[in-house]
Amino acid sequence: MTTTMCKPMVSLLLLALIIVAIIIFITTVLSHGYERHGIEAIQIDACLRNQGPISVWHNPTTNRFIQLCQVPGGKYGLQVSQEDIGEITAFIKDKMSDLQQVTTYLRNRGYELIKEVPEWLK
Repeated sequence: MTTTMCKPMVSLLLLALIIVAIIIFITTVLSHGYERHGIEAIQIDACLRNQGPISVWHNPTTNRFIQLCQVPGGKYGLQVSQEDIGEITAFIKDKMSDLQQVTTYLRNRGYELIKEVPEWLK
């Protein structure tokens, strides 16, 4: 009798885990970055998870952070985040294949290279 009672409980637990996984997937993948930039946002997210950022930048005016990574094809991906919002967007600088071009782009937009990455961004 207890084995028949366990099967529904296991099924319910499995269903709950699947629902949680779907919710996590939706909130992560269907962010603005994915909605607007599609596969680029996924590439950048994978790059940051697998290799970590090349550098992290902060704009003191907007209080936004950019994590920079190199994606396949020698291009650079930028993921823009803000502490109270999370990821805002992610995109690849298609016309910039040189790291110096990307850093100049970031500096021209008010970003500063930071050495100490905030804990929430790690």
